[in-house]
Amino acid sequence: MDEKLRIMSEKPLNAETRNASLRTWITDNADFFKRNQGQIMEKPVNLSSWRLNIEGAVKKPLLMGFDELRQFPKEIVANTLGCSGNSRSLLKKKA
Repeated sequence: MDEKLRIMSEKPLNAETRNASLRTWITDNADFFKRNQGQIMEKPVNLSSWRLNIEGAVKKPLLMGFDELRQFPKEIVANTLGCSGNSRSLLKKKA
């Protein structure tokens, strides 16, 4: 398991970013928290057969593959994202 993260549980994997990795505005992907509700798949998804189905409250339903998604323009932005469970185990009064 990754020593850069504080492992809260292994199955499912829940790991927090260590405080030492939060000293800058940008968190490296390797230091980014991991939160899972269930087991991680044993083998990767086959991206050549994977499809994204967009339906529901949309004007026109859409089904597209991974290669189609990659054709969209790429944007790089700085943003803030946090897991509401980070350090929750350290609280005196449990959530």
